[in-house]
Amino acid sequence: MPPPHPLLGDVVRRAVPDTARVLMDGVEVEIDVDAVIVGDLVVVRPGAPVPLDGIVTTGHAAIVGRSPTGRWMPLERGVGDAVAAGAVVVGSDLVVRITADGAASRSR
Repeated sequence: MPPPHPLLGDVVRRAVPDTARVLMDGVEVEIDVDAVIVGDLVVVRPGAPVPLDGIVTTGHAAIVGRSPTGRWMPLERGVGDAVAAGAVVVGSDLVVRITADGAASRSR
């Protein structure tokens, strides 16, 4: 696989959405990302960016996100793995338990 384009990180960082699909009593409800609180479960569909930092609770998918070296590249994520705000889901749906509010997630 060719290395990712150097500007990919800038594109992904700008991809943090304004809304999130939060699971409330088993139903997906789209709310403003600033209303999401730590501990909420958020559904992230393929092609969509992760709205806030969190841990995958359901699903397994490739994402375009920050690697441990700081480069933005395709990464495999599944249950128990951390995902960062702005990472784009490429495979299947993920359910993410939010671990940081909007200010903390966007400060990177």
